[in-house]
Amino acid sequence: MNLGADTTMKGTSPSEQLPTEILLIIFEENSPKSHSRPEYRAILTLASVCQTWRRVIINTPSFWTYVNLNPTHYERNFDVGDTIYSSRLSIQLQRTRTAPLHISWYLNGTLHPRLLNIIYTMAPLSRWRSLAIYVSSLCVTNSRASGARAINVDPEIPCLSGSFENLQQLSFYGTGEFPSWLADLVENTALKLRKLQVGTNYTGILRTHLKEASARVKKATKPLPKLGHSATTFKAHVSH
Repeated sequence: MNLGADTTMKGTSPSEQLPTEILLIIFEENSPKSHSRPEYRAILTLASVCQTWRRVIINTPSFWTYVNLNPTHYERNFDVGDTIYSSRLSIQLQRTRTAPLHISWYLNGTLHPRLLNIIYTMAPLSRWRSLAIYVSSLCVTNSRASGARAINVDPEIPCLSGSFENLQQLSFYGTGEFPSWLADLVENTALKLRKLQVGTNYTGILRTHLKEASARVKKATKPLPKLGHSATTFKAHVSH
């Protein structure tokens, strides 16, 4: 018996022979935990190691569920975004299958013409687990003809329809009025909401348009009474 003999399959690297379960444990350390683009670059780097790693990563929905609805700087500029942006977003959403989504949305300027159709067909609101919206009136444009320039525009905030039945976290920051359609959806459908954050200029809506949602969040995050003497005392007080 030759203990030093190479027992691997010819033409197959050791990295390709690891069981899928082991690969997923390894990859979990590098799976995206936020919308940071470097986190996705790390996943893409792992996917480029070999065909096996690529197949496992592409077919694991949890690696793709942090979704930026806004285009990248490259997609927004240089007159290339119309096709690249919608294709990139569609491919990512396909990889999520039916997994809950974490949505980040930076609104400035006009929406991509295909975005709403992509949302309704591939990322319905019922799948959104968290939503972070940032609204800005400052839009930076860049083209080969005119170069970079910053302009003030009224951001286009679409009126979405659906149900936030699985939404647990919502944050909203920026300028302008808080969208009434968003307040209505959160109040009436986000029954699982556990975290609600708004910019200082929107705190008033927590007592008006988002009164019920705020109450649900407080109730969901209220500490449970401690077991033992304190819990017994609480029950005795209620009985009176």
